[in-house]
Amino acid sequence: MRLSRKPKRLGFFAMLAALLGITAGCKGGGSNEVICMYGVPTVSYELKGKVTDEGGKPVEGIEVSFARVAPSDSALVGSPFGPTVLTDAAGQWNIHYQDDPTSILKVTFTDVDGSENGGAFAEANTIVKDVQPVKDPKDNNAFNLGEVKLEIPVVKLKKN
Repeated sequence: MRLSRKPKRLGFFAMLAALLGITAGCKGGGSNEVICMYGVPTVSYELKGKVTDEGGKPVEGIEVSFARVAPSDSALVGSPFGPTVLTDAAGQWNIHYQDDPTSILKVTFTDVDGSENGGAFAEANTIVKDVQPVKDPKDNNAFNLGEVKLEIPVVKLKKN
């Protein structure tokens, strides 16, 4: 009697998918949000600030963007991350998002509307070092490294 040996490919692929993390799951967060855990730690960023001209007048319509800078990056160029935000009529901006952790943050202020809202302004940058998330001791989610709350000092833009 001869036994047929058919390969069990489905079992192999299921095991491969599990090993690669393709079957990672999600769970509900505290405020009806879904937190997906794929094995990558994240930090919650809450950033805010104000942009004025050299005379202290608020500037509306300035794009605020962020870059993650490696400690070894002596030129502090960084790689962009997170969403961008525009300043409001009071020159204020705030943003809340989740992304990878960083210890050095570069914040860039770019005039995207040209001569509107007070004139054309030169781009400016602010470097924030030693960015450290604060972890809630009650949070036992290993993928949540904590929250960074920063108020960036007022940025005074120079006209072009």
